[in-house]
Amino acid sequence: METVITTLDPGMRQIICEYAFELNKNNNLRRENKLIPVRDAFQKVFGKATISGKDSQAKTAAQPVGFTAGLKGAEDRIANLRNSGEVSENQTIVAVEGFIVEIIPDRWYELSCLALKDPTHGIELQMFSQPTPIATEYMMTAQEKTLSDYPLRWAGLSVTIGEAIEAAQPHIGHADWQMVLSGVSRRQSLSLAAQSLAYMYKQQLPTSFVL
Repeated sequence: METVITTLDPGMRQIICEYAFELNKNNNLRRENKLIPVRDAFQKVFGKATISGKDSQAKTAAQPVGFTAGLKGAEDRIANLRNSGEVSENQTIVAVEGFIVEIIPDRWYELSCLALKDPTHGIELQMFSQPTPIATEYMMTAQEKTLSDYPLRWAGLSVTIGEAIEAAQPHIGHADWQMVLSGVSRRQSLSLAAQSLAYMYKQQLPTSFVL
């Protein structure tokens, strides 16, 4: 189990806590886009924290659709990681799952769901990143390429928005299309959401744990 040393500020005593925050990863760039903002956010809120990345898969569609599917994907990753035996059953785990949602009619957006589970203190939290608008043509491509008999059609699409964008504009790629199309990278949006998640987590921890 990882050891995390947390302090509120340099003048306060250090507390050694048995915590690590596990984060699923895919390829290196996508891993960094998720791992770095979560790590930086928890270090900013707690003073110091050890964050490590672990592979974990979700049972939802390749492109989850809707808040429920996004949350389920994140919770799946937490459950699968814990069941794998790679982390302690009492370890606090953070997972990130990207999803899309039709917030208003015919207007689609991409968000990320950050879910945290701390079995020791019975804390479960969720936070969502800011939405990134998705152009209609990319939504249509992802929908058209998803077969009607896709087994996970109930949870979303078989083609991600990133893949649809990469097919149409190879120079953009699917790793961080949010930055190219909206001016805000996924790492930036995750950073703010992760900071809120870390702050809420700290507020719910016993006072003796962080003071």
